[in-house]
Amino acid sequence: MPRIVVALTLLALLATASVASGAADKQHWPRIDGKFRIAKGSSPVTYKGSARSDELLGSHGSDTLSGRAGSDVLWGDHNPSGQPTSQRDTIYGGGGNDFIYGSHGRNRISGGQGNDAISAHYGRGTIDCGPGRDIYHVPRSLKRRYKIRNCERVDRRPESKRGGGLKPLR
Repeated sequence: MPRIVVALTLLALLATASVASGAADKQHWPRIDGKFRIAKGSSPVTYKGSARSDELLGSHGSDTLSGRAGSDVLWGDHNPSGQPTSQRDTIYGGGGNDFIYGSHGRNRISGGQGNDAISAHYGRGTIDCGPGRDIYHVPRSLKRRYKIRNCERVDRRPESKRGGGLKPLR
């Protein structure tokens, strides 16, 4: 019995540390029932999703992520530190209500069809939210670093003012 208590306490501490370190707020994310791909190291990767809800996580390389159909979670670079500004990521959401996070480098982001939530707190490049009711979260300091098209709403409030991470429009 004490092992279970210790294990549960450890899990609670890890969850708290993850939130405190700025990990993504997954509250509104879709349930992932499709592909899960996570890049390691700095080599470029190309990941293509499925008709289901996928989670595709790029890394320090110049990655290409394509969610396709389904409501997907796509990260240009999932690593919390050491992200190079030289990487060049291409991220395409496809159909479905996608959650897209740009990298610290040059991003070419296309939401595709669906009600997408896109975050570009770092980097530079282009964002085309595509058809649907889309929201783009960007700090005021970066608004000029991205060329934006077809985004129904641009939210420049910090996470603390909007109550957490990415939230789709309803």
